[in-house]
Amino acid sequence: MYGDADERELALGETQQIDLESSPSSPKSADDEPLELAPTSKVGRYLLLRKIGRGGMGVVYAAYHEELDRKVALKLVHADVGGSTGGQARIHREAQALAKLSHPNVVQIYEVGEHRGQVFLAMEFVDGAPLSTWQAAPERSLSALFEAYCQAAEGLRAAHEAGLVHRDFKPENVLVGNDGRIRVLDFGLARSDRHGALTSESAHARRIDDLALTAPGAMAGTPAYMSPEQFQGAAVDLRSDVFSFAVALWEAVFGARPFAGETLGELIASVTEGPRPQPPARTNVPDRLVEALQRALRRDPEARLQSLDPLIQALSIDPATDPSGARAARRHFLAIFGAMTLLGPVAGVFFLRGHLGDIERMSYFGAIVGLATVLGIGVAFRRTLLANVYHRRMLLFLAVISLVGGSQRMIATYEGLPLQSIVIHSMHVVAAASLVAAIFFARWMVVLALIAATAIVAALLFPALFPLGVMFFGPAIMVAFAYFWSRDANRR
Repeated sequence: MYGDADERELALGETQQIDLESSPSSPKSADDEPLELAPTSKVGRYLLLRKIGRGGMGVVYAAYHEELDRKVALKLVHADVGGSTGGQARIHREAQALAKLSHPNVVQIYEVGEHRGQVFLAMEFVDGAPLSTWQAAPERSLSALFEAYCQAAEGLRAAHEAGLVHRDFKPENVLVGNDGRIRVLDFGLARSDRHGALTSESAHARRIDDLALTAPGAMAGTPAYMSPEQFQGAAVDLRSDVFSFAVALWEAVFGARPFAGETLGELIASVTEGPRPQPPARTNVPDRLVEALQRALRRDPEARLQSLDPLIQALSIDPATDPSGARAARRHFLAIFGAMTLLGPVAGVFFLRGHLGDIERMSYFGAIVGLATVLGIGVAFRRTLLANVYHRRMLLFLAVISLVGGSQRMIATYEGLPLQSIVIHSMHVVAAASLVAAIFFARWMVVLALIAATAIVAALLFPALFPLGVMFFGPAIMVAFAYFWSRDANRR
């Protein structure tokens, strides 16, 4: 069961609602209060156990179905929510449509009925916590967030396919069950397809944190997650849900909402007129998800993602294995890597000028530079590239080449082998490591093996070209490595 605090917060989707035109402390009249029933009362076939929440739509109770021996959450919808007889009929129809929807990521509605002129919904009772509470835990990994939001998107998509629009998607309207399953709840049964535009100066001056949902009859929704068309009072469809979902997901993975604004007026201006949201410079979020989020957050519904499918596709790929992850870190590394590839031979010639024939000095210089590079990469990119399985494999490949190749050159030098033999052995190490890598995780590594094999043949047939020949084949291998790694990371 929920703890008392969780029950008050969850209320199975209900949030305390505030009229934008009133102050947070404005009292409500008795006529505005939803009808509440005492425990042990019965609504239809359900025995009420206790009240677990109240909001603008009505009151939510823990209830019990005696015949089926099943505990449920029973929502008694306020009679004034629909506004008119037609509105109540619409609520009933939409509730019936939602009851027909059976999906593991949507809170199941068991029954829709009426009690003393009020619509009631008997729903699945879920042990768990709101997604907003769950994702705030410091131990939540990016992979866990992807899995949770992917499930939420699956549930929301199922509702869209059934012709339903949520109209108020936010982390508080998603439950994380103790069984680990995600369930979306509180679909927009009490909201119309149009929303009144916000024009009041007093409403615009209110802080976002003071605004949850509006009272019945006012603009419905949660401002922090609302789409531009909701702010503008236009008709909404599933693309409004796509926008709201993208806002919530952006907040989860980047730690801040995409649109700034302390007050409602500032938020509206940011959503409807502000610049395109940009992710933080240092992030491990894969490029493919960033691009999908930016498309989902476009102001014009026609230019926006037309469904949740691209977001679901991006979320279905574990960020720990996604080559498009750690974009900024990858670019920084490739810039450093490119500079070392191009400038390394020049630096070697400079520091060893007059000693290019000194095999011992050349071998030790190369080994020391390789070891320093491996250690520097490990320290500088331990929380970015090394946290991604794909990029970690690339870096480990470089480490193997540097450490094994460097130690091999030092041993060969110590044994007094000629330079030609040292080059051949070094390229043999590169070729062997590249073939192993091509077999297990990156087929394009065979290109590196072919370049190394070409270097071996050249060393045997044209010994006079070395050691200067190494200045061509070594960088060629590194350039090919950087190109194919970058290509994999940018592939969509």
